[in-house]
Amino acid sequence: MKDLEGHESQHEYTSTLRLITLEEAQAAIHESLINYKPCIEEISLVESPGRILAEDIYAPSNVPPKELAALDGIAVNSKDLLHASHKNPVKLYLKKSYVDSLRSGEAVPIATGMALPRGADAVVRSENFKVEGEYVRIIEKVMPGKDVIQKGEEVREGELLLKAGSIITPEITGLLMELSFEKIHVFRKPRLAIISVGNELFEGYQERGLEAINYSYIISRKSLEAGADVVSISVVHDDEVEFKNKLLELSRNCDVIFTTGGCSIGPNDIVPKAIKSISGAKIIFHGVRCYPAKPTGYAVVNNIPVLMMPGHVVSMYVCYQIFGKKIINLLSGVNESINSCPAILDLDVKGKAGLTSIILISLELRNGELHAVPLKSRPSSFSSLLRVNGYLLVDNDKTIKAGEKILVNLVR
Repeated sequence: MKDLEGHESQHEYTSTLRLITLEEAQAAIHESLINYKPCIEEISLVESPGRILAEDIYAPSNVPPKELAALDGIAVNSKDLLHASHKNPVKLYLKKSYVDSLRSGEAVPIATGMALPRGADAVVRSENFKVEGEYVRIIEKVMPGKDVIQKGEEVREGELLLKAGSIITPEITGLLMELSFEKIHVFRKPRLAIISVGNELFEGYQERGLEAINYSYIISRKSLEAGADVVSISVVHDDEVEFKNKLLELSRNCDVIFTTGGCSIGPNDIVPKAIKSISGAKIIFHGVRCYPAKPTGYAVVNNIPVLMMPGHVVSMYVCYQIFGKKIINLLSGVNESINSCPAILDLDVKGKAGLTSIILISLELRNGELHAVPLKSRPSSFSSLLRVNGYLLVDNDKTIKAGEKILVNLVR
């Protein structure tokens, strides 16, 4: 008999799954968390890159706050140069150093980014004037605003800059520093606990720690990248009581739990059975019409979402990309989006009948075109993850021919 991922199993199944579609599974997760309100905390602006903004940000002032020189030259009043040309140069008195105000008939040296003095409304480039003693000879007529960065040109006072749910980037941090922000309100990172299940893991974990559960370590690092705070990584035996106690313990101090392994339908797959035995717990779904990651399950225990992930590394990775990251995004308050890019498929791919096939993709740039190379891998094949850049969804037994343009969902 074969297991859910299509491999030979050494034991008989003790239960069956009620499969739902991938879209139904994603919708069920979204519905269960739609009313979740992340906690808000105030942090220093310098600590904010990578965090999720918890409030709309409006500009408290203009950027720039006044007119600035767009390049090096001299600041002038354009009215003084209405008739300036090569044949009819205009002479202006040149101030020796920067002044706050400028009178008609005067010019002042100015550098890029400096504020224009009062009375000036344009900048003349160095190639269009020549200094002659105390005067400067100008051969160019300029219009008001020539080579000037206008007040509020980048940001207008009162303008909506960022919406709550935006990911704060270093560029955003720099802009907020320009606007004199020192602190900012962000959503607290969701606290994630990971429980790896399996007798085969326990002895190695006691001796070597995380090295023995490197699959779970991968998921923990990906979750950190997605914005979670991984508060616990633990290992339990294939024992319902031990797993149940660990799950209940962690549910008191975290916001989400990922379990790895033990979620199929064999006699040693104790995760769903243990969750069913918890008072008030609810399994939302167990089994998804997709390959790999078919035995994925999702439950709520003590109001905490629990994602049941397969133990095979590729299945686990796919489960994280399709479901785990979505849960973290919902708990983080982030405005969710899937990054994708078009590419040319290198090889024919064919889906599995009755399932949504999730094909891992490696992207290669050749002759200026992006090519999608399907990675042939078993659910337990670690090496395929070294090249993965994205994935392709193929419904049912559909065939996509080599050379076709496809849309690749990118992974981080």
